[in-house]
Amino acid sequence: MEHIVDTIALKVKMVEAHIDKIVELSEKTGINRNRLATIINGTKYPSSSDMAKIGYALNFSAEDYGNIFFVQKLHFLLNRHPHILFPEVCVFF
Repeated sequence: MEHIVDTIALKVKMVEAHIDKIVELSEKTGINRNRLATIINGTKYPSSSDMAKIGYALNFSAEDYGNIFFVQKLHFLLNRHPHILFPEVCVFF
């Protein structure tokens, strides 16, 4: 099963760490800001090295790593975006 980054949870951890700019996280992690932007926006999946650096900078617990970097794509879509998979059952008022 394919994994994706829970970008919302990652951004929440940045806020909790009082980091509001990608440049700040880039300085703390040593990851190029452009690469970091693609990870935070969910367009690229991070390497294990990137995961470790981000987790260390944001003080992740083991559970945080799993909840942010190892989200199963189907599970994520079902919980966050059911209208994508089942548009006929989603009614918008």
